[in-house]
Amino acid sequence: MKEPSENFIWAKGDYLYLLEHRYPEKSTLKLVSDRYALSGEERSMLFRGVVTTGQVKARRKKAVQQPEKGNLYIIDGYNVIRTVGSYLNGNFVFVAMDGFLRDASEIHKKAVSDEIVDRSVDLILETLLDFRPKSVQFLLDTPVSKSGKLASRINHRFSEFGITGEAVTVHSPDHYLKKAEAGILCTSDSAIIDACHLPVFDLACQTIRSHFSPEFIDFSDTF
Repeated sequence: MKEPSENFIWAKGDYLYLLEHRYPEKSTLKLVSDRYALSGEERSMLFRGVVTTGQVKARRKKAVQQPEKGNLYIIDGYNVIRTVGSYLNGNFVFVAMDGFLRDASEIHKKAVSDEIVDRSVDLILETLLDFRPKSVQFLLDTPVSKSGKLASRINHRFSEFGITGEAVTVHSPDHYLKKAEAGILCTSDSAIIDACHLPVFDLACQTIRSHFSPEFIDFSDTF
């Protein structure tokens, strides 16, 4: 998907107008998406990319573009890995109105090859090296299949890259990230960003930009 369709542009305006006037999000998404016959990818892009002025302001206040060196990084593992992996897989990722990179391909609902996952992890760790992290915590969802094996592979890669850190499985990374009191969070999950108390770094976006020359569709200039 290279450019949004004309129908999507109209849908985006209507959806934003209704959100700003506090119409229910899910029913509004269905109403507008059906009205303009949007594809599944366009519906996902609307849902994940279009947010109210208040949400944009609040999230941008938490966003860190270039973290200082020597920080603790707490990574929303599957969120960051799957966003990078989606790009590597040739799927559609884009910059939302709040400035965070998001995946519109619903890759989180599909199996991702170990090769793509491992390549994503290596690129993420290479990117982190530029910021000389004091320590890195990779949080993975315990209920997700093979999370323990992935944590072991990431821990092995920490040693290879000379990074002090640990990959662990926890029942709810979202809860941990929302309650964390020190460090920099790495995620593009809107619910986490809205609820957390720490600065947020879009590590997936930084990783892709550091290693490739992406031309993302970017809604951040809408605001």
